[in-house]
This record gives sequence, C-alpha cells and structure tokens, in this order.
Amino acid sequence: MKSTGIYLTFDGNCADAFAHYSTVFQKKLGTNMTNGDSPMKDKMPKELHDKIMHCSLDIGMGDKFQLMGSDRNPMMHKEPFQLGNNTQISLTPHTKQETDRLFQELTSGGGKVLMPLAKQFWGSYFGSLVDKFGIQWMFEFPLNADDNNKEETKQQDDGSNSKHKLGEEGDDKKDNEDEPVAKKAKK
Repeated sequence: MKSTGIYLTFDGNCADAFAHYSTVFQKKLGTNMTNGDSPMKDKMPKELHDKIMHCSLDIGMGDKFQLMGSDRNPMMHKEPFQLGNNTQISLTPHTKQETDRLFQELTSGGGKVLMPLAKQFWGSYFGSLVDKFGIQWMFEFPLNADDNNKEETKQQDDGSNSKHKLGEEGDDKKDNEDEPVAKKAKK
C-alpha cells in the first residue's frame, strides 16, 4: 500500500477544520480545491462555489498518511448530513509528549474528552475525544516505546550488537508498574 488516508465530509466548515488540523499537526495544507475552482461550477448554485470540493493534509510518514476532506455537496450527496459518529481517526504518535500535545490541542476550543489519556490494561497510554468539528479521534502510545528507543540508541552508540531488549525474559530489571500486563504475566 503506497499511502493511507481518511476522508472526512463536513457540513460547510471543511476549510475551518483543515486550517485547525494544519495548525495542530504543524503541516501545510496540500490540495485545496473549492467547488468554484472546478469545471462543474456553472452547474452549481453560487452559494456552493466557496465550499471545499477536495483538500488534503499529509500528517505522517511523508505523504503516506493523509487526512482528506470536502464539504457536503447536496447535488452529489442526496442523503442528509450526519456528523461522523461512525468515523474515528486513530493515531500512534512517536512520543508520549506528542500524544499529550495533540490530544490537548484537539480538545481545546470546544472539543470533548470521551476517554482521558491514561495507562490502559493492554499496556498503552490511550484516550479518545471529539474535536470542536465533531470528528472522533483515538490516541494510543505504547508505554514501553520510549524505553525501547532509548535502549536501541544506547546499543548503537556503544557498538553493542546484543539482541537483549528491555522487558524480555531473563532480564533482571525489577517489575515495573508501567510494563504491559501481558509482559508481566510471562515473567
């Protein structure tokens, strides 16, 4: 798969939503086409010309993961608009700090926390929210990811070629309350 994306349809506020997401993810908006920019504009009412036909925002892995969106066009979508309660965006940031920052920014200005970020029984730092535009987001950060990254960096720095990682059996590391429950059960 070359890339993955999530497509979001808005009820007239797509431009505002993607301006907000551009700020949150600190990325520049990619494609941004209004109905008025399209060759079909003469077949549409003028009040639809400034609405978004298609926009995109690369939010991770280079251009491999995109948010894409548009405003609902009543000429194309005959069914009534229903805010995306069946769509969630799931993100796994690189660090816990980035997880906290994104979660806080998406809940600011009218967002609602559904499940606060917290350690979960499966060993991840997880939470979910609905942003001020009605889009549902889930965040998951594996709690041992920072420790594993530090250990791998240390091994690279000292030239060690050991395959022994933190948390594996035979490790004399003391039981850690942040360690995933599944790993504790193996010990």
